[in-house]
Amino acid sequence: FDRKLDGESLHPGKATFEKMIGGMYIGEVARNMLLELIGDNILPAPSPQGKIFLATNDVIGGEQVAAICALQDVLGGELVALTERLGYD
Repeated sequence: FDRKLDGESLHPGKATFEKMIGGMYIGEVARNMLLELIGDNILPAPSPQGKIFLATNDVIGGEQVAAICALQDVLGGELVALTERLGYD
């Protein structure tokens, strides 16, 4: 995912270490992971609105990834908001 992110960035091949560890890029890594999991049929396909959401670069923020990883407020927080945006019930 890091190479894909670097290749799609404004400055491919530059600041690659920062891209791999930087919090501002983690949302884009997560988006690409979701796309691959959906493409491999590990996750079900999202709704039409969810497909549009996932097709947009930088739509998932680092703060959302952090909240999901920390399992903060799972039932009413970022995870539910993200899954609703993807069109999962």
